[in-house]
Amino acid sequence: MKLGIGGKITLSIGLSVLLISIIAGIFSYVNLTRVFQSQTYTHLESLSALKENSIKELLDELTTELELFNNSSAVRTYLTSFLIDGNINSKEVISTRSQDLLKYKRLFSYVFVMDKTGMVAFSTNIKDEGKIQADQPYFVNSKEKTFIQNFYYDLSLGMSSMVIATPIKGDGGEFLGVLAAGINLDSLNTLMAERSGLGLSGETFLVNSSNLVVTDLLKQPGEAMKETIYLPQIENCLQGKSDDFNLPDYHGDLVLGYYHWLPELNSCLVTKIDDNEAMAPAFNVISTLISILFAGAFVMGLVGFVGAEIIVSPIKRLHDSMVKIKEGNFDVKSDVSSNDEVGDMAESFNEMTEELKKSYSGLEEKVEEKTKSLEEKVDELEKLNKQMVGRELTMIELKKKLREKENGKN
Repeated sequence: MKLGIGGKITLSIGLSVLLISIIAGIFSYVNLTRVFQSQTYTHLESLSALKENSIKELLDELTTELELFNNSSAVRTYLTSFLIDGNINSKEVISTRSQDLLKYKRLFSYVFVMDKTGMVAFSTNIKDEGKIQADQPYFVNSKEKTFIQNFYYDLSLGMSSMVIATPIKGDGGEFLGVLAAGINLDSLNTLMAERSGLGLSGETFLVNSSNLVVTDLLKQPGEAMKETIYLPQIENCLQGKSDDFNLPDYHGDLVLGYYHWLPELNSCLVTKIDDNEAMAPAFNVISTLISILFAGAFVMGLVGFVGAEIIVSPIKRLHDSMVKIKEGNFDVKSDVSSNDEVGDMAESFNEMTEELKKSYSGLEEKVEEKTKSLEEKVDELEKLNKQMVGRELTMIELKKKLREKENGKN
């Protein structure tokens, strides 16, 4: 199929606009994706920082509460009396005060007192009394100041635990023993379960140095203290690193996330959100932009078509005039009168047509003259031919008569 000038112009404009639209769409997709990813990472890092501050505030509150309990006159006197003299009445008062502490804010799950040898002299879990804990970090490191032992597996409880311990000293500052309390991990779970700013799929959770998840998981509820996670981002974090990542999570879903090492807990704080949810606004913007680009391409194509028709129409009319001239109609004149190159060409065409008409008219007159001259010469030749034929016939007749006379004499 022959493609005219108008079709070529329209096709060229359409393809050019489509190509520009595709390039612009790809460029926009890459850049918008990068921008939204960067914004998401920044948002996750901010949320991680807020979680870290909240954890620190919780640990500070736990430390303050235990130290206030230890130093309060209502408890201190009985603690020193119990540890120095083994006074049973003092132990009963300590038990009562300890129960009050457990009920207050419910920050602790159990309370126990160790003497200076590390033996558990009192515990709200009576079965723990008499156990030697002298080699436990929470005893060794709390003889001078308050110490928090991070997540560890407590054999007596059969579960992971965190313990905060503070030294008990006599009036002269001598070391008498250690007051310790198991931290209620529900308070930490509640803190981590707060998902403000994380959408529908976002979450934060903690993984300890043994790869054990110590707080609840959004996609696998009830796995706290049971599930272990071995993923590249977790392994990097447990090496003391902090960074963004775009990798599958423990559930196999692609996520945008930020892992952050918490030395105070010897654990990894993970903040993440599903990639498809995080990037949904970007995809919406990109879809809208692509729609606009293709709508623009359609409009430009339409404009190109109309423009091509405007340009090609006078050329078509000029072409039609040329065809008529080719057929011998020299009276045709182009009606194109545009003030541009096509108009100039039409004017030149009309002038050329006029010259051709004059030339053709002169040629016809010359042909008529030549034809008339030839006809006259043909007539003359025919007359001459007739005369010569007549003479021949006369000569033949004379020769015949002469022979007859000669024959008569003989």
